[in-house]
Amino acid sequence: MKYVLMFCAFTALALGQQQPPTKASPADDMAIRTADEAWAGAIGKNSIEETVSFYDPDALTAGSAMPPAKGIAAIRAMWT
Repeated sequence: MKYVLMFCAFTALALGQQQPPTKASPADDMAIRTADEAWAGAIGKNSIEETVSFYDPDALTAGSAMPPAKGIAAIRAMWT
């Protein structure tokens, strides 16, 4: 019984710490959509350098259709 009460107390504490998600502003939403379309355009043009330019230098990819790659050199090799 003591463990059930402890579990309930920890659960209530954890649930009380949750904050509602913030909604992106329309400008942020538009910036994300524009960048996504530009990235898709680079991929569609088969431009490796333009495609890789969208990645952060410390990026780590982990998709199901591609092998994981960390860093610009590995990401460039993955796309090549």
